[in-house]
Amino acid sequence: LVTRSTKLLGRTVRLQLRCPHGGQCTGVIKLRTAVRVRSASRQRITLGAKAFQIPANGRRTTPITVSRRIARALRTRSHVPLNAFITSRDEAGRSTFSRERITLRTR
Repeated sequence: LVTRSTKLLGRTVRLQLRCPHGGQCTGVIKLRTAVRVRSASRQRITLGAKAFQIPANGRRTTPITVSRRIARALRTRSHVPLNAFITSRDEAGRSTFSRERITLRTR
């Protein structure tokens, strides 16, 4: 994960990714709030997940679209800390899991 801070544009969150192994890799990124956000249940919210493919020694911007209800709940705060859970697999089949903390700006 290259992005440390991103902005909610409409209902889309864009994250820039790079492969940790240096070669081509595929994987899935999942975004979840690190704190409780105002909603009906006041829980941590999963924003969404997206599969990605990254070419060797390259970067890829991956957009994740959130629902209207979640976008409305996120906009009650100006900054929301997120956990990004990334599972990636390189060409040799080695799997890597990482959790990164990023900041989502909503205004």
